[in-house]
Amino acid sequence: MIVTPSQMRTLEQNAIAREGIASLTLMENAGLAVAHHVLELVRKAPGLATKPVLILCGKGNNAGDGMVVARELHRRQWPTHTVFCLGRSFTGDAKTEYDRLMASEAPTFDATDPVWLRCDYVMVLDAIFGTGANKPLPEEICRLLLRVNALPGLKVALDVPTGIHPETGSLLAQRPFEADETLTFHCAKTGLYLSPGRFFCGEVTVLPIGIAHSEEGVSRTLVDEELIRRIFPKRAAWGHKGTFGKVGVLGGSIRYRGAPVLSAKAAFTAGCGLVHAFAPAFQAEERPVAYNAETIVHLIPSENGHLSIRQLDRLFSEVNEMDILLIGPGLGRMDETMELVRAVIDRVRLPMVIDADGLYAFGSEDGRTRLREGEKPLVLTPHLGEFARLLGLPLREVEADALSLAESFAREHRCTLVLKGATTLVAAPEGTVYFNLTGNSGLAVGGSDGKGGRSLRKEPLGREPHPYRSTRAPPAGVKRIGTVMDFPGNILGMPNFSSPGSRFFGSHRGVSASSFRDGAIRFCTCLEKQVSHRGHREHREKIEENLWDRLPVGLSLWEGPGNAWERQLLSWHVLEIKQGSHRGHREHRGKTGKGQGSP
Repeated sequence: MIVTPSQMRTLEQNAIAREGIASLTLMENAGLAVAHHVLELVRKAPGLATKPVLILCGKGNNAGDGMVVARELHRRQWPTHTVFCLGRSFTGDAKTEYDRLMASEAPTFDATDPVWLRCDYVMVLDAIFGTGANKPLPEEICRLLLRVNALPGLKVALDVPTGIHPETGSLLAQRPFEADETLTFHCAKTGLYLSPGRFFCGEVTVLPIGIAHSEEGVSRTLVDEELIRRIFPKRAAWGHKGTFGKVGVLGGSIRYRGAPVLSAKAAFTAGCGLVHAFAPAFQAEERPVAYNAETIVHLIPSENGHLSIRQLDRLFSEVNEMDILLIGPGLGRMDETMELVRAVIDRVRLPMVIDADGLYAFGSEDGRTRLREGEKPLVLTPHLGEFARLLGLPLREVEADALSLAESFAREHRCTLVLKGATTLVAAPEGTVYFNLTGNSGLAVGGSDGKGGRSLRKEPLGREPHPYRSTRAPPAGVKRIGTVMDFPGNILGMPNFSSPGSRFFGSHRGVSASSFRDGAIRFCTCLEKQVSHRGHREHREKIEENLWDRLPVGLSLWEGPGNAWERQLLSWHVLEIKQGSHRGHREHRGKTGKGQGSP
């Protein structure tokens, strides 16, 4: 469960009023939970306890949590240095904890005292603001953070790193506290998972503090593998191409001919049975873009390389034969094309995904009204710039409050909104919001999102209706794309492994079935060479074991027609790597890696 700071305060107030838990008890519970977590780290690495822990405290409740940690560690004979960054004037529960800390005779310092900066710390705990900061930080705190970030030792933030807006994830300092781990209380806060703040939080660990678990009024969650396993459909062993649905892709123009091609490939990779592409016919001298052989292509006559409202009648009869329709990839933004998009939305009674140029048809108040009045399931997939245009708001304003705006837009327009970004948000009309954290900067190229095709499949797309189809498909789609791009880094235990992801998986061409298959084989072949040339056997075995154990996780969502044999090929190739790296002579290892190109 993910909550805003105001929702967390409500949960705490309810615990105090309904459960009879004193606010001081909650503070004690939070501080002791952190202390026990830190002590568990020491148990796993006993050498850590030989150096002191630095605890940075502000003035509010977060500082009170930090002082509980300092007192508990001091009681357990671990040297601590507590630094008061905003003076020693406290009120309420924080004042009580300050008095207890001083009574324990644990070492304390003022921020202006240079002595504490000269120590070699094993760990730095940030308890300056937590969820209490929502405006740019004072200059003295910004300077302090620069010095603290340069200190050695593990960096751990309590609740929210200082310099991160706890609700929006925006930066309140040029260089926030750079945490290796964030220990947050009872529930994760929204700012920990939103960009750019999430990249300063490290690993997020939720610690219980004695509040009863309740999801009343809160419906935000991470898209993790457990969720995907629960909602991702199983393919019927007896299914045929009609079982898994007919997908229509309406897109393409003289300038963007490849966009619907990427969408068609993505739809097949996602598991669709049949894919029909509706694209403008080009003149003989204009170079066409080749679709994959399975795509059924409908070339619509056009005068200038763009679809227009004049083709509506012809399109209407053919499009209505589909089970779901994707509108927008590469359409262009001609006025007549936008009229066609709005007319299709009005007349066609199919579930639809609106992406890319298709979104530009609804940037006016009239367009938004048409969206609200539609009766079919809709999935919209804008990035932040497109979303700002949909709302008619400045981009900066949308960036500052993306989560709230996405939630309200999805409810008001009764659609599923996939807001693409470093953290992709999937907001459903009933209020649920999914946070997807997979993917990396290797996806920051045109075409890398599959042009909406990955959102086309969730349930087997037969004729039988499913009330959750349009809200459960997008989380699976965005998770899958990010998993593909994180695949090389996951295997090697290297997060944000974006450059090799681009290199092996060809993200400059978009993530498609063929590029993923070929990239996986290239990656395995390259890894084989690395494994074969390591200086000692133990290191080879470690890499191979990591690869073999984590391969099913990286490919857990890789399924669809025609992909079973490709996955088997990749598994076989990895097995060859394991066998080849243990051969008795180098020539045999080199031979194993040859001839393993794309099938």
